[in-house]
Amino acid sequence: MIKLGIETNLDEILRDLVEKFNKKVEESKDLKKQLQGFNRRILLKLDSDGLYYAEIKDGKFEEFKKIEKEIDTDIKIETTRDVFLQLISQQLSPLVAYVNGLVKIKAPLKDLLMVKDLLGGV
Repeated sequence: MIKLGIETNLDEILRDLVEKFNKKVEESKDLKKQLQGFNRRILLKLDSDGLYYAEIKDGKFEEFKKIEKEIDTDIKIETTRDVFLQLISQQLSPLVAYVNGLVKIKAPLKDLLMVKDLLGGV
């Protein structure tokens, strides 16, 4: 579980999230096979922290990078910093956040489970 302090470093949290996702894929033969050839571009839009972009290439998550302008991606996740931190620390369910409009996700239906895993702190 990710530990959150008052001055939580978002870059560190995103790096940890990517590492956990990749470790989970690496440790699961089934998941690794399922994500083989899986390529997606992801945009994370946090109200006060701006835009972050990452890619998943052949099932491997690459590091999030802060960007200045919104770009076209396969998956777009939009929320507040507070909600995002609650999601990844598992203090808030991704489903509850989505149903209550606390997080907006634009993604193909088949990608929503992957997004749920990612937001659920992996």
